[in-house]
Amino acid sequence: ETGEREFAPLPATLTPDPSAAPALTRWDADLGSAELPVAEALFETSQPEFYRAVRVLSSEDGKEWRRHAEGAIHRYTLGEKDGQKVEESLRVEFPEYWRLHQSLGDRPQLLQGARYWRIEILNGSDAPLAGVRLTLRMADRNVLLWPRPGRSYRLLYGNTAAKSPSYD
Repeated sequence: ETGEREFAPLPATLTPDPSAAPALTRWDADLGSAELPVAEALFETSQPEFYRAVRVLSSEDGKEWRRHAEGAIHRYTLGEKDGQKVEESLRVEFPEYWRLHQSLGDRPQLLQGARYWRIEILNGSDAPLAGVRLTLRMADRNVLLWPRPGRSYRLLYGNTAAKSPSYD
């Protein structure tokens, strides 16, 4: 086991924003729900060598944006002609975002993330990257069960009013 988190794509359509400033490449996404835990932006590009800063913003209403994370993507070639090696990092990983939606007494009634997401590549004076594709992804969640003969099992989740267990 490598200890690295695994990710799965989210069902999001990322729309390029043609009104973005020339020094930016920007995509907006409406996830349709604030309950999808976005944790990574994965890029693909045909550009052979580059380095770009990336900004990740989120919004509850699609109008007021808050900076959620920053990172960088790059690809470059190392070494001489005979022993070249390509070094690249095409993902920006960030913490999942959750906020209290309402409270029921002293317990949160519903936890939500952000419905709207904006991803920006800061091109500066460089030309925009060629052939960019972008995918928003969530961290995989797995449940491992060892079923026993004659037993039945149910997985219950999503009850924010449930009390946390207390162990020795």
